[in-house]
Amino acid sequence: MARHVFLTGSPGVGKTTLIQKASEVLKSSGMPVDGFYTEEVRQGGRRIGFDVVTLSGLRGPLSRVGSEPLPGRRECRVGQYVVDVTSFEQLALPVLRNAGSSSGPGQRVCVIDEIGKMELFSQPFIQATRHTLSTPGIVVLGTIPVPKGKPLALVEEIRNRPDVMVFSVSSQGPRPVHTGRTSHGQDLTRAGPHTGWTSQGQDLTRAGPHKGRTSHGQDLTRAGPHTGMSSHGHVLTRAGPHKGRTSHGQVLTRAGPHTGRTSHGHVLTRAGPHTGRSSHGQDLPRAGPPTGRSSHGQDLPRAGPHTGRTSQGQDLTRAGPHTGRTSHGQDLPRA
Repeated sequence: MARHVFLTGSPGVGKTTLIQKASEVLKSSGMPVDGFYTEEVRQGGRRIGFDVVTLSGLRGPLSRVGSEPLPGRRECRVGQYVVDVTSFEQLALPVLRNAGSSSGPGQRVCVIDEIGKMELFSQPFIQATRHTLSTPGIVVLGTIPVPKGKPLALVEEIRNRPDVMVFSVSSQGPRPVHTGRTSHGQDLTRAGPHTGWTSQGQDLTRAGPHKGRTSHGQDLTRAGPHTGMSSHGHVLTRAGPHKGRTSHGQVLTRAGPHTGRTSHGHVLTRAGPHTGRSSHGQDLPRAGPPTGRSSHGQDLPRAGPHTGRTSQGQDLTRAGPHTGRTSHGQDLPRA
C-alpha cells in the first residue's frame, strides 16, 4: 500500500508551491510536519541559484550561478550552477535524522523537496533519505525530477518502491503517473486525468467527458448526449431524441413521433397517426381512419363508413345504408 507521495514535473511547474501548501494544511490539522524545500534566488529578475529552506525557517545556499567552490572542496556542478554540498548537508541532514529518530504515537510527515542532481552529490543525504523512507510511522512528501538523460539511481529506486505513489504536476493539475497497487492489490495506473481504475479495480477509461465505465464496471460509451448504457449495463443508443433502449434493455426505435416499442418490448410501428400495434403487440394496420382491427386482433376492414366486422369477427358488409349482416353473420340485404 502506498505510504509516501512524490511529485514530479518540469522545472517551474509548481511542485514546490504544492508542497508548501500541503505542509500548511497538514500543520493546521495538527499533523507533525518537518523537512525542507528548495527556493529560487533571483537578482534583478534573473535566477542566480537556489536556497535550502527548512520548515522551521532556517535558510542556506544550495547552489549559485558561476560561483567557485571554497578552497579544499571539490566542485559539484549542474549546468551553470555550482552546488554548495556542505551548506546543503548542514540544513537537510539534521531534519532527516530527527524525523527518523523521533518516537511517539501516530504518523509524522517529512518533506523532502527535492531529490535531484544537486542534492544527490551528498552521500550522507542519500543514506538519510533511504532510512527515512523505511522508518515506520513516517510519511514522506517529496519531489523528484522528470526522467531526463542518465537515470538517477535513488530517484529510480524511489519510483519503483511499492510504498510510493508518484504524481505528475502539469498545468492541468497533478495526476498519478506511477503504476502501483491499492491496499487490495488492484493496479492503479492513470495515463491522464480521466483514466485509471476505481478503488475496486474497474477500468475507468474516458476519451472524453461522456465515455467510461460505471462504478460497477459496465461500459459507458457515449458518442453524444443521448448514447450510453444504463446503470445496469443495458445499451442506450440514441441517434436522435426518439431512439434508444429502456432501462430494461428493450429496443426503442422511433422513426417519428409514432414509431417504437412499448416499455415491454412490443413493436409499435406507425406509418401514420392510425397505424401500429396495440400495447399487447397485435397488428393494428389502418389504411384510413375507418379501417383496422379490434382490441382482440379481429380484422375490421371498412371500405366506407358502413362496412366491416363486429367485435366477434362477423362480416358486416353494407353496400348501402340498409344492407349487411346481423351480429351472428346472417345476410341482411335491404333494398
